[in-house]
Amino acid sequence: MNLLGAIGSLMEGTRLKNILETVCGENAIVHIMTGKAVQRALRGHFLVDKCLHSKLISEMTKEDPDIQILLDQAEELYSSLLRGETTIADASCSEILIKLETAIEKKKHELAQTSKTSQL
Repeated sequence: MNLLGAIGSLMEGTRLKNILETVCGENAIVHIMTGKAVQRALRGHFLVDKCLHSKLISEMTKEDPDIQILLDQAEELYSSLLRGETTIADASCSEILIKLETAIEKKKHELAQTSKTSQL
């Protein structure tokens, strides 16, 4: 069984199938959850990952207003990168991104301690 099929098996009871059915349709979901439709599976898993991160950031922003300040600073850093005012090397070592990543990882760790899904 491949990696995506293993993920599909692990996540069987977590409603991941229902979420992906909404996006991809019922017929494709069988192949996605078994890892046979690799391109669709990757797209679906990336989409779910993006949605979960958006929800996580939204929740973090409600709990701590400083997170919004960090997000605004990260957006400005990204804009300066697009304008060519900052290099990728400088941006990737930015204190802003390091603080943001640390906060996100801390929140993920907190959620992992209380989540039923993390016990799988």
